[in-house]
Amino acid sequence: MPLTSVKPRCLLPLANVPLIEYTLEFLAQSNHVSEVYLMCSSHAEQIQEYLDDSKWVSPSSPFKKIQTITSHESRSVGDAMRDIDARGIINGDFVLVSGDVVTNLDLGKVVNLHKLRKQQDRDYICTMVLKQASELHRSRSFIEPSCFILDKETNRCLYYQDIPPVDGAKSTVSIDPEVLDNVGEFTVKNDLIDCHVDICTPVVPTIFQENFDYQDLRTDWVKGVLTSDLLKKHIYAYITAHHYAARVESWQTYDV
Repeated sequence: MPLTSVKPRCLLPLANVPLIEYTLEFLAQSNHVSEVYLMCSSHAEQIQEYLDDSKWVSPSSPFKKIQTITSHESRSVGDAMRDIDARGIINGDFVLVSGDVVTNLDLGKVVNLHKLRKQQDRDYICTMVLKQASELHRSRSFIEPSCFILDKETNRCLYYQDIPPVDGAKSTVSIDPEVLDNVGEFTVKNDLIDCHVDICTPVVPTIFQENFDYQDLRTDWVKGVLTSDLLKKHIYAYITAHHYAARVESWQTYDV
């Protein structure tokens, strides 16, 4: 704000290129994405107009289909996922990505790992992409830190907790010891940037639909899945150290 009151953030220019171009190029280069759906809670007509004049709808486009979907009531990822589930759009594995991500990540490697995990773990439902970052990383400094507890051998996420900054006090993480049952070695990490790129199975929208209080992707959905005694589903992490990945989610990150 205030720019986004009259124009969607994904059409704001970054180095003279609309943000949405970085996201679509990222998806196109993987050679694994054939259909793209852009969930819009506002300014959908501007995004559709932009797409109609873009290379993404030409006969040479790498996408078989690209479509905007207006979801006026959506105020969160959870709302958008419930809308997607209600429309019956998703019938296979999919990439969930924020429309403000700038990255040179090799998505193909993550998708291949996703396919392997589906074969090895029948309870697997999602891989979230995280970037290794130092404490002073410029993009990291504007994002609330989070704690991920991972199985050291497989990178299966055992527990997640966001760590809101506390003035003059140290943050703490409390975990039920039962979470670590049958786990050999585990690692506790709070040096990761959430890339907001997730490879998901069709079960993911269904879980959002069944839990209307799930709004945020990490704080609500991931934490809820990992602590549920009923779901017993597994979420894994893909950690990259050498690729660039950051969201343009504020004036500060736009400047970075």
